[in-house]
Amino acid sequence: MQLTILYDKTKCEALGIEPASIAGGLMSYYTPAWPGDVKTGSNRYFLSIPAPLATVETIENMPIALPDKQRIRLKQVAQVRIEERAPRSYFRINGRDAVTCSIYVNGNGNRSLLAGRIRELMHEAAAGLAEGFEMRLDYDDTELITGEIRKSMRRIGLSLAILLVFILAAYRSWARTVIIVSSLWVALCLAVLLVWLLKIDVNIYTVAGLAISFGIMTDNAIVVLDYCSRGHRKGFSGGLLAANLATASAFVLIFLLPDEIKRNLSGLAMVILIALSASFVTSIWLTPALHRLLSPGRRHRALKAGRTMYLRRRKWRQVKLYSSFMSFLSLHRAKFLVLVVLGFGLPVFLLPLKWEGKAWYHNWYNASLGSEYYQLEIKPLADKWLGGALRLFITGVAENSGYRTLEKTTLFVRATMPLGTTLAQMNIVVADVEDYLSGIAGIEKYEASIYSGQRAAIAVSFKETYEQAGLPYQLKSALVSRAVDRGGTEWNIYGIGSGFSNAMQGEMADFRIILRGYNSNSLDRIAARLEERLRQQKRVSRINTNERLGYDQKENKAYYLDLDAAKAALHNTSGAEISARVRGLTAARELPVRLPLGGRYLPVVLEEQRAAEYSYYDLLNRTVHLDRTRAVKLGGLGAAGYSNTLNSIYKEDRQYVRVVGFEFNGTAAFGNSFTKDLVKEVAVELPLGYSIEQQNWSGIQDMASSFWVVLLALVAVLFFIYSVMLENLRKPFFIIIMIPVSFIGILLTFSLNSFWFDQGGYAAFVMVGGLVSNAGVFIVNDLNKLKKAGGKRNENKLLVKAVLHRSGAILLTILSTCLGLLPFLMDGPAEAFWFSLAAGTIGGLLFSLPTVFVILPVLLWKKVQASGEFYP
Repeated sequence: MQLTILYDKTKCEALGIEPASIAGGLMSYYTPAWPGDVKTGSNRYFLSIPAPLATVETIENMPIALPDKQRIRLKQVAQVRIEERAPRSYFRINGRDAVTCSIYVNGNGNRSLLAGRIRELMHEAAAGLAEGFEMRLDYDDTELITGEIRKSMRRIGLSLAILLVFILAAYRSWARTVIIVSSLWVALCLAVLLVWLLKIDVNIYTVAGLAISFGIMTDNAIVVLDYCSRGHRKGFSGGLLAANLATASAFVLIFLLPDEIKRNLSGLAMVILIALSASFVTSIWLTPALHRLLSPGRRHRALKAGRTMYLRRRKWRQVKLYSSFMSFLSLHRAKFLVLVVLGFGLPVFLLPLKWEGKAWYHNWYNASLGSEYYQLEIKPLADKWLGGALRLFITGVAENSGYRTLEKTTLFVRATMPLGTTLAQMNIVVADVEDYLSGIAGIEKYEASIYSGQRAAIAVSFKETYEQAGLPYQLKSALVSRAVDRGGTEWNIYGIGSGFSNAMQGEMADFRIILRGYNSNSLDRIAARLEERLRQQKRVSRINTNERLGYDQKENKAYYLDLDAAKAALHNTSGAEISARVRGLTAARELPVRLPLGGRYLPVVLEEQRAAEYSYYDLLNRTVHLDRTRAVKLGGLGAAGYSNTLNSIYKEDRQYVRVVGFEFNGTAAFGNSFTKDLVKEVAVELPLGYSIEQQNWSGIQDMASSFWVVLLALVAVLFFIYSVMLENLRKPFFIIIMIPVSFIGILLTFSLNSFWFDQGGYAAFVMVGGLVSNAGVFIVNDLNKLKKAGGKRNENKLLVKAVLHRSGAILLTILSTCLGLLPFLMDGPAEAFWFSLAAGTIGGLLFSLPTVFVILPVLLWKKVQASGEFYP
């Protein structure tokens, strides 16, 4: 409801009453007055004159002052009535009007418990509603959290079961199985205790971190058990510490990522670091003690003494075959390493068609790699044979990559209509879509929000059983068909698959430069000079010196009146005065006051009685009275027309903002490089108080650059750790080489299977980088120990012995980590983050096996051999 005051323009003009005087008189008449204060003794009291009680009758009799200082009643020039307020927006759920109530958690309260209590209160309140009304829970963020936590708990159980079966099948010994399981259980309990002591919040990522940690914790116990089984109950702590520090470094570097990425992954990294620490402590002290207690070594020695000659000969043939294979590869080491590099790939397919510039190397490039013969005849073959897995990944994953969230599948439909469309017209368009959605089974709910006559949105969510059955894609296709058939409205349909838009307005420029400054005119001149520079580059096109700041800002058409200043001066008026008079003849104006009427405060609306009938013709041809002595016809004061709205003026932190957009005909990398160089050149010339920067689109691109920086930092940290441990600078380099080679497995996993590559894929690179080098550390560490104990024995045979001694433990650790991640693949590629993390990590770890057993030995193999015998 609202209080409406309909004034008569004719009567007000005859009496010289301004609409502003009506509004001002109403606000002053019904506003309490505070004339001052009085003192009585030591006390001080403020004086207050309360406003009179508001009723329709008292408002109608409110005095209005005339220019000649006489007074009249408001009812003599206006009508006062209470009426229903015209809707300004609509919000419906499943086609029915809805009112929402948002409830937030206070402080650090338990969200799940609060959600349960709210459900109970809603159930009690719903029983007392009248017929035709209902109360429903529209959104509960704890549903997603609770569901994901349950899913993570299920993954934890499956990981434990899979690892238990794997350990039992691998060792075929209850004693060793009990040692591994006991070490894992104690490490898990210690990790949970540390999480509780450190007061780490339990959420989706922290619970999942425990499931991911099972394979890593099992690795430590397997390595220590392998050392103890071979009689080396001491001397393994250094290698184990270096391996754990390498793995921990990968997760510590996650805290250096941008806040929007770190916010989710920090809990995951913290839990894994805690689990890794607990596992290291348990493996150092508990696992050897359990081994001595259960004494599995005696049976092992008895079995070894009873082996047949056949087994000895078979092992000897395998060792000899492996040694011969390594010797052959080492003789052709350069060719072999070239094949490895080509397997990863050279980025020749990213080379630009032309290299702009006048230097000698620009001419050389354009005459060779930029020539027509190379581009047509050689480039297709070169890209195929030299691009390797990197080319498959970049070209195959380009359409299947992007940031994904763990939210439920939702289809968004946004409608846009031209300026001047009424709210009722937009409501009819949206209601037609709602009628169509109401007849589709499988939709959980659809929310329609009509913000104005120009903007509306519909969000459609699906029942869980239909969500994975293809209904979202079918509904999207049907809505796209309806949008194509119905004109007059711009539709944007997105959220599932590729987005659809029938908007006629062009897309925003791919390359954008942001200018900031304190003076708008100076900023215009800087933008003009920047445009001149851009036009000198032949590859630049579609330059716009006043680009939109965002996608939600669209150009519209509107009527305009360009006043002639000279003619307005002849009538002793101005644009501001004319604008104020015309505003009073058209749209209703809500006053900044609320009056208590009928037990509630009502807004007050001031409107001319015939405002709804006022037209564009009336604006130009009807007389507009400025006061009692002045009247003008606006059609004679300037030119009127219908055109695009004027450019928007943007301000940020009290600075004017201007966006210069353009298109670049070439690769995105070359375009970015050109834009960066241009920004650096212009920045030097800008006066004080002005700035320039290149706008970078946030999302998966920023995440990519951040993760590559983290990977480089990880390589540096690992090289430092291994150099300190091995006291050598050459062998750590060979271990580090294992990391990019293992990345081939990640690249092939996503490119060959067309899996979606999201932020979980980047996390897989970091995780693999911290895990794959551990096996190399143990091999090189054992090799150093054998060299110290073996004197002048053949170093290559010692290398084979070190590889064979650690081969079982390496296989078990890599397979246990992969099996621990298998439950994360259960929900399929549609699962955001976790599927890509598990798939990428498993692919990288499996590909690390030939890296450990072939590439690392080839790098460490000595071509010049000393004499000596080899004993397996």
